[in-house]
Order: sequence, then C-alpha cells, then structure tokens
Amino acid sequence: MLFSDEQWAEVCPLLPMYKSSPKGGRPRLEKRKIFEGILYVFKNKIPWKGVPKVYGSGTALNDYFREWSKKGVFHQIKDRHYSIVLNLDWDKVEELNNSYHPKI
Repeated sequence: MLFSDEQWAEVCPLLPMYKSSPKGGRPRLEKRKIFEGILYVFKNKIPWKGVPKVYGSGTALNDYFREWSKKGVFHQIKDRHYSIVLNLDWDKVEELNNSYHPKI
C-alpha cells in the first residue's frame, strides 16, 4: 500500500464514479489499485510499461491517468495540498500528462 486508508478517504471522492456496462465486458480495475499504480509510476520514476502487473497494465493506467487529468482530478489533489501528503512531485505529474513515457 502506497498510502494510508486516511489518505485514500480524502482522495477517493475526487475520482470519477463508473457504472457497470449492461453489455458486460471486462470489469474495471479497483480505483484504489489504479491510483496506487499511478503513484507507483510517479514515485519510482518509471515508464508506464514498467508498472508491476499487480496494478494492471501500464496502458490501462495511462488511460486512467489521462482521463482523470482531463477531469481535473490531479489539479484538485494539488489544490488541496494532497500532493504534499502523498509525496507527489507536481512537475512529474505534469510531465506524465504530456508524454506516454515520462522523461524521468
């Protein structure tokens, strides 16, 4: 676990809600796993393809990162100073938002 349950309780409400598709399909990853996978990339300064499989595929995590970025999730985290609590480097978050492979 990359962050505490208390930190997750602060961040979770900022993440989008997803409904199950009536058509079925592959189930979505748990939001906490997705968020942990994204944090893993930030903290370990690795490309998306280097993410351990426990977090899902790097491609899926990158897709979620881009979607959540467009919805302003990471700006809300920054604005609420959660990036300090989560030990995030905001410059790296912005860099990842602009590139599939972070230049870290």
